[in-house]
Amino acid sequence: MRSDQLVSVVIPTVGRPSLLRALRSVEAQTHSAVQTIVVYDGAPDDRPACPEGVDRWIETTGFRGAAHARNLGFSVASGPFVALLDDDDEWTPDHLGACVGYLNNHAEVDVVATSAVVHRADGAVRLSPRVLMKDGEHLLTYLFGPGALISRERRMMTPTLVFRRELTELPMREDFSQREDTWWLLNQTLEGHKLVQLDTRSVIVHEDEERFAPRRSMDTDIWWADQLESVQRHAGTAYLVNVAGRERARSGDVEAVLSLRKHLLRRGSARRWQRSVLLLEVLVAFIMGRLRTSPGERRAER
Repeated sequence: MRSDQLVSVVIPTVGRPSLLRALRSVEAQTHSAVQTIVVYDGAPDDRPACPEGVDRWIETTGFRGAAHARNLGFSVASGPFVALLDDDDEWTPDHLGACVGYLNNHAEVDVVATSAVVHRADGAVRLSPRVLMKDGEHLLTYLFGPGALISRERRMMTPTLVFRRELTELPMREDFSQREDTWWLLNQTLEGHKLVQLDTRSVIVHEDEERFAPRRSMDTDIWWADQLESVQRHAGTAYLVNVAGRERARSGDVEAVLSLRKHLLRRGSARRWQRSVLLLEVLVAFIMGRLRTSPGERRAER
């Protein structure tokens, strides 16, 4: 394997036992030229011993966040390619080989993403995303455009990303407590770097709903919309209508959809069709809420 094919794999960790599973999946790659970089971001007093097979072990001052940990990993990456992996996820053996092969054969592409097989704690398994980004489609349009309203899940999952090392010159935002990876990827595309999403299921994501549930609030949705609005007019509104509104409508949360509508009306940023969509989402939320309520509960309400 030529040295110019080296992939620097950056793995932030807080010391979870699943790190060993992630590392085993790196060791099992058919693409063997790998530099494994683990950044420990947990409590200094509880730091584990450095596992075997790790080329660089870096420690933060403790709980600085995923963006800070990945930026530290970027700073010591020596390969022409960089791949991201979380300590609770894993790759199939052909992941790096497929992504590096694509980048080698397509000089105009800077970032490759794949789809993933998501395993939930309750045993359910699903493919994510359900819709792939089309060639030439802008990332903003793919994630938050009208298609997000009418079609199934659209995502760029962090442990699926493999990219050219030059992209690490743009650090991740360390002041973001969430979505720092999507923000980083979005700004890479805004700077002209081409992103391609491959139809390969080479990543296994172990989803922890309880860990991420506290991040899903109206305040965080509005914060995220404000960030999107700062890079493109109406992008934040599109997110609130096409993604946040749709998700809350499908969960039967009428109050949340009404709050979104009031917020957008106050801002005056929603177009006429978007205001109509929000009204429709209120109706959908009402119906979904009734469907999720048992007949006995409905009788008690009356």
